[in-house]
Amino acid sequence: MVKEAYVHLRTIPNITMARFGSEQQQASTVLEIVNCCKLPKMAFASQVVAPSSTLRPRILITGAVTDAEALSACQTFQILVQRSMQVQVAVVRSPEEMEDGLPFASYVVVLFSRGMLRDPSFAKILLSAKSLSDPNNNGSLIEAELSPGTSEASDSVWGGVLSVSRRHSDNKHKASERNLKFVTVSADAGFEYPSLEFYEELELHRLGLSDSSRLGAEAGPELAKAYRSLLSVLSLPLSSLGSIGLLETQVSEICRRFRKYRDSAVGLALDQAADDSTSKELSKRRRRVILLEEEEEDNSTPAESSPPPPK
Repeated sequence: MVKEAYVHLRTIPNITMARFGSEQQQASTVLEIVNCCKLPKMAFASQVVAPSSTLRPRILITGAVTDAEALSACQTFQILVQRSMQVQVAVVRSPEEMEDGLPFASYVVVLFSRGMLRDPSFAKILLSAKSLSDPNNNGSLIEAELSPGTSEASDSVWGGVLSVSRRHSDNKHKASERNLKFVTVSADAGFEYPSLEFYEELELHRLGLSDSSRLGAEAGPELAKAYRSLLSVLSLPLSSLGSIGLLETQVSEICRRFRKYRDSAVGLALDQAADDSTSKELSKRRRRVILLEEEEEDNSTPAESSPPPPK
């Protein structure tokens, strides 16, 4: 009977899902499965309907995105948060995606998992966020959101919410009305907080990787400062392998940290107002970059030597 079952399994259509593929690729694979099983598509339609004016993600999620389990936790968390908050949410997998999304985002959620602090991909994403949030490189990625004498101060520190003061210079995204906040989530019981020896090793030897990781010599001290800031508060728990009931309860608690979107209509209206100034600043930046590139190209082009005068 077991042998016959294996023989039968080989006759069933096989559909491959790209584990690290884009969201669009995975959605296409799911649609292919639905069609193959002749299931009604409406049963799998998302209940989240975001207005067309809010297509920019307002909550960014990242972590050890090169690890299959950690990426799956990020994607599951993305779906649950988006359904709960009715706000556009995206998983960030590269520094380029962070650079594109951060100017319009209000929150960045980091999911802690085993080995994340030694993952060069996460390190580059975090350094990208640092450079965009702190162009003057004053050594701190994030600042604790404190309001002395109020309950919000304690909630911010012990609830895993950290606020970034955006002081952008002229060569970066300038003076957005948003106050970017980092929310930390412990999504893996195997995650270990680093020791002092880890920070010392990090400052001296980066992640112990070759230059192929594209982390420059200065990345060690920068990473150490960014990690210290990120790990300076307690994170909220997320049992990524738990039941859907437990996950929804934990996500509901985490979503309380997204105070801006407690009333999603009000929060998105504030975002829309801030988008206008952000878009103008980004357009100015692009024009400056184009002018600088043209200027460098003109300077690097050798002047044509004029022919010698006739004798």
